[in-house]
Amino acid sequence: MLYRIIIGLLVLSLSPAAYADEASVFDYWLGDHIIDYPLSELDVITTDLDSFEGQSFIRVRAPNANEVVLTFRRPRNTLQYIEHDWINREVTSLTALDLPEVPEFIFGQTRIADIQSALGQQGFHYACRSLEQISGGMLSFISFEFSSRRDAVYTFVVEYSRDLANRGLVDLEEIDLTQAVLVGTIVSRPDYPEDFWCADRVPYTAKPALPDAKTSVNESFESFLPLGTSVADTEPWEVITDPEVMIAKNGALTWGDRLFLIPELTDCSGAAIFLWAHTYDDEKLLALEGRDIDAAFNLLLVEQKRVPLQSPVLLKHALYAPIKARSWPPFAIGSLSIGTFDLERLIELEKNQSAFGFSLEFSTDTAGMQDNYWSLEGLYEAGSEAMRLCREHKP
Repeated sequence: MLYRIIIGLLVLSLSPAAYADEASVFDYWLGDHIIDYPLSELDVITTDLDSFEGQSFIRVRAPNANEVVLTFRRPRNTLQYIEHDWINREVTSLTALDLPEVPEFIFGQTRIADIQSALGQQGFHYACRSLEQISGGMLSFISFEFSSRRDAVYTFVVEYSRDLANRGLVDLEEIDLTQAVLVGTIVSRPDYPEDFWCADRVPYTAKPALPDAKTSVNESFESFLPLGTSVADTEPWEVITDPEVMIAKNGALTWGDRLFLIPELTDCSGAAIFLWAHTYDDEKLLALEGRDIDAAFNLLLVEQKRVPLQSPVLLKHALYAPIKARSWPPFAIGSLSIGTFDLERLIELEKNQSAFGFSLEFSTDTAGMQDNYWSLEGLYEAGSEAMRLCREHKP
């Protein structure tokens, strides 16, 4: 890669420790330019190269079926945030922080007390991220800074949850957050969490103020999104009239993975639901066409509840994406059929304070397709207009 070669030549003229002191995860280095990461040479899961507030995201596969998220910021298009997540919870795996004289930590085994002991610090919280509720438990974010790497903040994400209790890793009867288990690491420029989380810092505490049990769940659509992800599209549901009347919304995580509700012309009160999901594993997707796949289309409710509206889900059609010459990327789209539902009841969900949206979630790796989420914002207005138009054109 040309950029890497140029940087390598420059580094030769610097002191031996100059580049080694830069923060990295695996071979991804803070400060690298996005040109140094051509998609054709990465093991890409998903990308969003033109996201909100001048950011570009590339999610890549990591060893042991884990994932790394690379975040670049304009105007310089340099790597500002690297997140390494423990996805495959069937096996423990090493972090890749390469901290001087500090052994790598282990996802699924290392506890926050171990991290503090190894680093010789208690660490600190960003005030808005000291504790975060998740389904069946909580996450805590503990950050550290080092004099040897002044232009980086290291944040360790630890979890205390029912999932970990079921694996025998924590005790839900006697909660002790010093025993929370490492599930993610974040390496970032100091201004990144200040810009996208908050600037206020508070001392680390093993006993943060826990939310009252009656209001323990963060009651918002965003609380369902996976750790470290951001909403890629904030537009509400829209009405489409060509080639037929329907309403549609882009997925929160991947713009272009759209969910459609199509009123039935017989009485306009029912609606067929289908959605698009894309993947880079095009050949695998095409082989699944016409088959039920191991996924669930869910309604998202309070207390992090997911009510399956359809499971499994039919992959009705699969096709290559219309990319010129099919040179790069290998890319395909699946059309997933959910079924027919009462449209009037569906659009009323937006007025229901206990409902937040829909999700498509895969139980296993299915041709590289990814989970996605759609909020209810604008569903009632768009759905009502679609029903009106449907009745006007009813045979």
